[in-house]
Amino acid sequence: MMRAWMLALAATTVMLGCDDEDSGSAAPPVEQGPTFHADIQPLIQAQCVSCHQAGGAAPFALETPEQVAAMAPAALASIEAGRMPPWQPDPDCRRFKRERLLTADQKALFKAWVEAGAPAGDPADAPIEQAQVADFPADIATAPLEPYVASTERPDDYRCFALDATFDADTFLAGAQVVPGDRAVVHHVLVYIVPPEKVAAMEAMDADEDGPGYTCYGGTGLGNTGPVVGWVPGMQPNYYEEGVARFVPAGSRMVMQVHYNTLAATPAPDLTTVQFKVYDAPQPYVIDTRPQAHLAIQIPAGEEKSEQVREFTHRGTEPFEIAGVAPHMHVLGQRIRVDLLRAEGDEECLIDIPGWDFNWQQSYEFQDPERIEIRPGDRFRLTCTYDNSAANQPV
Repeated sequence: MMRAWMLALAATTVMLGCDDEDSGSAAPPVEQGPTFHADIQPLIQAQCVSCHQAGGAAPFALETPEQVAAMAPAALASIEAGRMPPWQPDPDCRRFKRERLLTADQKALFKAWVEAGAPAGDPADAPIEQAQVADFPADIATAPLEPYVASTERPDDYRCFALDATFDADTFLAGAQVVPGDRAVVHHVLVYIVPPEKVAAMEAMDADEDGPGYTCYGGTGLGNTGPVVGWVPGMQPNYYEEGVARFVPAGSRMVMQVHYNTLAATPAPDLTTVQFKVYDAPQPYVIDTRPQAHLAIQIPAGEEKSEQVREFTHRGTEPFEIAGVAPHMHVLGQRIRVDLLRAEGDEECLIDIPGWDFNWQQSYEFQDPERIEIRPGDRFRLTCTYDNSAANQPV
């Protein structure tokens, strides 16, 4: 069995002219500029409404022409500044599956629409409604034993929950998805496999703290365990390739870390659920998440740009394949980049996030090729840049 790893429009023009022929002759058709129904609605549906919907994670909805028109100038400013749609990796380094990106033509189209006064146009001009994502055919659904209401003492509440599923036999996962309960305050979710030897420690941490779950930040408190699935607003169900599975050893459990943000909404009881699709038998490939961490960093006090670099060498005798990367830093992080250094001297960028945002961390799956072979002697170079200046200290 081979293993694959996840490293923890332009505006239209109108022609005008004078003609001394009979004024009753037919005039040429006039090209119409972009309208909401014909041009903008498909962009909003594809990139925005998964968050910007009633009861969603975003502070306002973008579901109607009136709602979009009211927010159009602010939306254009966010698009031009690169804040929306939220997507951290630099596409000049590498492309990934399920990207939240607008092309240059799409940005120009949106700008032309805003500058034209955000016209609604004719609903009949709307493209055929896009197919909705099919229901995830879950074989296992697991959740905490009881709902949790996020704390409002601070805007951000990080909570870990032991999930109720038990895995009595070796299990091979074919896909996974997270279904947030209170979408208005659930900001992101990470789900981890807890191997049998760590289950007792997880249960003890859960029991030691009053209320559902236990306080956690940056991890689960259980050491180096990579996430099996994650969620940020806008994410779709995650299916593995045919013949690829995530292995859950018999006796394991799972723990879920939820980041709640209560700035824009009053929290309600949340019961976020995790769903899994399961293979009936072992598969040729098993995918796993292997953390490669630089833990001995020294960031001088007050330093605005501290670059920390570490390399990790594949010292084994057999090649393996990686299917993606999952960068991770905390709130002082400003930029993170991972390069693959081949033993023969070639280099290639695996991911580059020039504007790191702790609140939008997720894993990224390669698009083309879908897997990259790592050979003995190859190295990963991890470069992390931090801002430890007085102005950048967390409150």
